[in-house]
Amino acid sequence: MFGSTESVAAVAVVFLWTCSLCKATVDTTATNFTKGKQVATSYMTVQSYSDIQCVRACFGEKRLGRCSVAGYHSSTKTCFLSNNHPLNVLNTADDEFGVFFYSTPEGMFSFE
Repeated sequence: MFGSTESVAAVAVVFLWTCSLCKATVDTTATNFTKGKQVATSYMTVQSYSDIQCVRACFGEKRLGRCSVAGYHSSTKTCFLSNNHPLNVLNTADDEFGVFFYSTPEGMFSFE
């Protein structure tokens, strides 16, 4: 029904190798938070979000080509989704503000 044992084993190896590549792609995207920065403009503001919910919201929007950086205010739990370039952020003296940005092996955005 499935063919020879060798062909089934070969298909299984290819499948597992493909799955490991998919997992590696997800695992190599990191999120960094930089305090004292805020997004210049946002297209969506969401209240009562945790920092993790904010990152997830931006990541979901990023897949649709919309969010490139997320701003967050930790005491008000407000998330600001922005489609501006991640380096287009403003300095602020309020350390409650910060921005999340993504880094991959191909390159990381730096705010310093």
